[in-house]
Amino acid sequence: MIEQAERESSERLRERLSGSAKSDRLLAGQADRIVGTLAGNARHDREYRQLWTSEETWRANDQGHNVPESTGKHSRYRLLETLRQFGNENLTAEEIGTMRDRHLHHYLRVVCEAQDDFEEKDFAWGRLAFSVEWDNIRQVAEWAVAINDAHSSGRLHRAVQGYMWLEANLEIGHWAVAAIEAGIDHPEVFSNAGTFMGYTGDIDREITFAQAGLALVAEPTAGEAVGCWANLFVGFGVKGDTLRSGEAAERAYQASKNSGLFHRAYYSGYSSNFLRDPEERRQRINESLDIGTRTGNFFAIGFTLLALGSFEREQRNFEAAFRSYREALELAKAHDLAPLRPNAARYIAMLASETGSAEPVQAWIDAFEASTHWLAKWGNFGHVALWWAFTGEVEAAAMIIGHMETHGIGVRGREEDLVRAQAILSQHADSERWKATGSAMDRADLFDYALRRLRELVVAERAQSAAL
Repeated sequence: MIEQAERESSERLRERLSGSAKSDRLLAGQADRIVGTLAGNARHDREYRQLWTSEETWRANDQGHNVPESTGKHSRYRLLETLRQFGNENLTAEEIGTMRDRHLHHYLRVVCEAQDDFEEKDFAWGRLAFSVEWDNIRQVAEWAVAINDAHSSGRLHRAVQGYMWLEANLEIGHWAVAAIEAGIDHPEVFSNAGTFMGYTGDIDREITFAQAGLALVAEPTAGEAVGCWANLFVGFGVKGDTLRSGEAAERAYQASKNSGLFHRAYYSGYSSNFLRDPEERRQRINESLDIGTRTGNFFAIGFTLLALGSFEREQRNFEAAFRSYREALELAKAHDLAPLRPNAARYIAMLASETGSAEPVQAWIDAFEASTHWLAKWGNFGHVALWWAFTGEVEAAAMIIGHMETHGIGVRGREEDLVRAQAILSQHADSERWKATGSAMDRADLFDYALRRLRELVVAERAQSAAL
């Protein structure tokens, strides 16, 4: 039964990757067709008019200041700067407030529709819809904070949560931190603030925000708790606390059952990494692939392929593991999945380092070059340091491990390897000096050093091969 489910999931995945889905056709060159998708129809046109309390302002449309963009039955409006200035100069503060209230309520519905597409119906369609309406979403986020509307702020942050993860969108994190500083208490806001801290490398604050968010939920398995459990899963993982990371991942999976298909697909796959029973683990993986392929959720599919690869690696099916990792990497490239790409590249580098069945140095370079935020960079640091320690690059390994120790960073699931690496380093008289050097370095400088050292190794290996 498990094998049949795997085959069916693989067939659906191949259909998605072949471009047969509406998502792929849209991304292949018909993005302009949805310029007006979320802005609506005649009903929307009437609502848009109602955003403006001044009749003279609407009359400016006839003078060419309010530019309609139409595709079929849909319409959007692009306001020229002269009209914005007109409104600011001629409307009272009360009128502007009324206008922005109406704008908030209208576009909150719009962003929820985008979330519904993104998470449940068609991933790529919803993703593009968020992009189309981003300026309006920004205005809604800022106004909800300005009027201290915790409900609207929380609802907005839940709607854009998956989009934040997908795009590594730091702007959403700034909104969340500003909301918290303004006194808004909502678990979804705390979750996005925690994710922002993880992306910028402040793991301690990521954990703190997550714990504060969880204190606001009535039940730990409530759907609104998913994001906070995700923060703890990631935060404890970066610190090398495998036990607490695994507990948080399982909590996220249980809460995802009350949060919709996007989270369910993502966490059924991710939480499988911590399960001991092979059959239960495969079932979780298949559950994720099934939901992901039905909804076009390439983000969840990609990370689940990494989980499948790790399962195969533990079973010592190395070719199958490489195949899953490479499929995840190709998916990341094909659909521009920013967080997936460095993870897939790192998994390939790790397996290449362990087995010698591929060129590990170039794989590590690919992993480092694909890392655009600190959450991905921390993962590179830990694993490449272990590999360097085991292959004789002790100075580079000591510098990175010294930096990790100073900042409380570990390597989830490789605690025994870290002990072995420390033992190797202790045999060198200069190891403490190298550690101190790495500890004092700025993170960005250390990252550049690691990448530069990897490139030097490539040059040295090529020179050695040429000499032979």
